[in-house]
Amino acid sequence: MVNQTQIGKVMETNQYAQKYGLTLSEEEAQVIVAERKNTLKEQKRVEFGESILPRLIYEFCDSDYINQDNYADTMVRLQEIFFLYKNEMQDEITDDELLHLSRTVWNKLFRRDIVLADKVLFPERCSFDDNAFTLNYFIRHRNLFFLPDKFYVYYRRKGSLTANAEHHAGGAFEYFKALDAVHAYWGDRHIISQHFPLFERLCVKFFRDSLNISLPFERSGIVWEMSRRLQAWKLPLEDNVLQDMRDGACHIYLGKMYHRRNILNLKPLKGLQKILFIGNSGRDGVLRLFGQEILRWKKN
Repeated sequence: MVNQTQIGKVMETNQYAQKYGLTLSEEEAQVIVAERKNTLKEQKRVEFGESILPRLIYEFCDSDYINQDNYADTMVRLQEIFFLYKNEMQDEITDDELLHLSRTVWNKLFRRDIVLADKVLFPERCSFDDNAFTLNYFIRHRNLFFLPDKFYVYYRRKGSLTANAEHHAGGAFEYFKALDAVHAYWGDRHIISQHFPLFERLCVKFFRDSLNISLPFERSGIVWEMSRRLQAWKLPLEDNVLQDMRDGACHIYLGKMYHRRNILNLKPLKGLQKILFIGNSGRDGVLRLFGQEILRWKKN
């Protein structure tokens, strides 16, 4: 009796879905309802009241990726995904897992209601805007699950805009725009104080990521960009590298960074690295040529 009621509800959706060229036969409806029962059993769930299937049909029948040939099979799979989602979303990712989570958005699905309610936005004019979006979304909403289905194909061609986005002049500094967006979002919502060890590790990670794609002559500027933020944010830092950058205890010799307290590391420097120095001197930036100070500037 229950199955017949569910089948009837599914058949009623044809009146709405047919305007998108989609209909289910009674036999297909029976198969979908039967698969619902199997899925509930596999996921060890009980569904009370009206089945989720009619709502899935109304929600997805206008999709450009569904046609009459794959309609029934797609509804079965969406039904499976829904109950898998309900089960898996009981677990929350930890700070450590969030730190290592892929920060791209193309391989994820986000809940629209959460994005709108929490005003999770992409920072404007920022190449790594998805880094900020992903971190700002998951810092407050830790429930997620992995879906093995391949819904998205990502092609990267040699010479394309995407392929050339890295290792071009100025590209490495885009990471700091993303970090600024994370700091602003977390700061406005008092998240930094609650998850400071995570934010500090993110600072290190963004700094290293920017160095990894930087050009050699940009590295002193990257240290400067990181140091001025650390000074402005007045964070209770525990990481030694971040402390040295904040306090002006890092030197850059043609792209190589050394800590002042490890001055013996300067011995391997060769050629122009010993001739040209661009780096810090206390609170000032300084440029030296053959050991002579050529230029000094205030960093604040």
